[in-house]
Amino acid sequence: MEKIENNNEARLNEKMYSNMVRALLTNDAFHVLAVNSYCTDKSDTYYRYKLLIERYAMFEHAPFNPRNNKKNLSDIFLDVQKFYDKKAFGL
Repeated sequence: MEKIENNNEARLNEKMYSNMVRALLTNDAFHVLAVNSYCTDKSDTYYRYKLLIERYAMFEHAPFNPRNNKKNLSDIFLDVQKFYDKKAFGL
Protein backbone atom coordinates (compact mmCIF):
# COMPACT_ATOMS: atom_id res chain seq x y z
CA MET A 1 0.00 0.00 0.00
CA GLU A 2 2.81 2.41 0.87
CA LYS A 3 4.47 1.77 -2.50
CA ILE A 4 1.29 2.78 -4.34
CA GLU A 5 1.01 5.99 -2.30
CA ASN A 6 4.65 6.83 -3.01
CA ASN A 7 4.11 6.14 -6.70
CA ASN A 8 1.09 8.48 -6.81
CA GLU A 9 3.04 11.16 -4.96
CA ALA A 10 5.93 10.81 -7.40
CA ARG A 11 3.55 11.19 -10.36
CA LEU A 12 2.02 14.31 -8.84
CA ASN A 13 5.50 15.76 -8.33
CA GLU A 14 6.46 14.93 -11.91
CA LYS A 15 3.30 16.60 -13.20
CA MET A 16 3.90 19.69 -11.08
CA TYR A 17 7.47 20.11 -12.32
CA SER A 18 6.62 19.39 -15.94
CA ASN A 19 3.85 22.00 -15.71
CA MET A 20 6.38 24.56 -14.49
CA VAL A 21 8.74 23.80 -17.36
CA ARG A 22 5.89 23.94 -19.87
CA ALA A 23 4.79 27.33 -18.52
CA LEU A 24 8.23 28.76 -19.24
CA LEU A 25 8.23 27.75 -22.91
CA THR A 26 7.21 30.22 -25.59
CA ASN A 27 5.25 29.22 -28.68
CA ASP A 28 8.47 29.39 -30.69
CA ALA A 29 10.17 27.08 -28.20
CA PHE A 30 7.31 24.57 -28.58
CA HIS A 31 7.81 24.63 -32.35
CA VAL A 32 11.54 24.07 -32.03
CA LEU A 33 11.02 21.29 -29.49
CA ALA A 34 8.50 19.55 -31.74
CA VAL A 35 10.74 19.72 -34.79
CA ASN A 36 14.00 18.82 -33.07
CA SER A 37 12.53 15.90 -31.12
CA TYR A 38 10.83 14.31 -34.10
CA CYS A 39 12.14 10.80 -34.70
CA THR A 40 10.75 7.38 -35.51
CA ASP A 41 13.63 5.07 -34.74
CA LYS A 42 14.68 4.02 -31.24
CA SER A 43 18.32 4.40 -32.24
CA ASP A 44 17.82 8.08 -33.07
CA THR A 45 19.71 10.49 -30.82
CA TYR A 46 16.55 12.33 -29.77
CA TYR A 47 14.27 9.34 -29.23
CA ARG A 48 14.49 9.71 -25.44
CA TYR A 49 13.37 13.32 -25.72
CA LYS A 50 10.36 12.24 -27.73
CA LEU A 51 9.45 9.75 -24.99
CA LEU A 52 9.73 12.46 -22.34
CA ILE A 53 7.55 14.82 -24.38
CA GLU A 54 4.88 12.14 -24.55
CA ARG A 55 5.24 11.08 -20.90
CA TYR A 56 4.87 14.60 -19.55
CA ALA A 57 2.29 15.79 -22.12
CA MET A 58 4.54 18.69 -23.04
CA PHE A 59 2.29 19.78 -25.91
CA GLU A 60 -0.85 19.82 -23.76
CA HIS A 61 -1.23 23.59 -24.08
CA ALA A 62 0.91 24.13 -27.17
CA PRO A 63 -0.47 26.25 -30.00
CA PHE A 64 -0.68 23.16 -32.23
CA ASN A 65 -2.70 21.03 -29.84
CA PRO A 66 -5.37 19.02 -31.73
CA ARG A 67 -8.00 20.59 -29.44
CA ASN A 68 -7.11 23.97 -30.90
CA ASN A 69 -8.91 24.30 -34.24
CA LYS A 70 -7.12 27.49 -35.25
CA LYS A 71 -4.78 27.38 -38.23
CA ASN A 72 -1.40 28.83 -37.47
CA LEU A 73 2.24 28.74 -38.49
CA SER A 74 2.80 25.27 -37.07
CA ASP A 75 0.11 23.85 -39.37
CA ILE A 76 2.07 25.11 -42.34
CA PHE A 77 5.40 23.42 -41.61
CA LEU A 78 4.56 20.59 -39.25
CA ASP A 79 1.56 18.41 -38.59
CA VAL A 80 2.73 17.40 -35.13
CA GLN A 81 -0.22 15.12 -34.47
CA LYS A 82 1.15 12.58 -36.93
CA PHE A 83 4.57 12.36 -35.28
CA TYR A 84 3.75 12.11 -31.58
CA ASP A 85 1.54 9.86 -29.53
CA LYS A 86 -1.69 11.50 -28.33
CA LYS A 87 -0.26 11.43 -24.77
CA ALA A 88 2.06 14.27 -25.80
CA PHE A 89 -1.05 16.46 -26.09
CA GLY A 90 -2.61 15.39 -22.80
CA LEU A 91 -5.25 13.29 -24.57
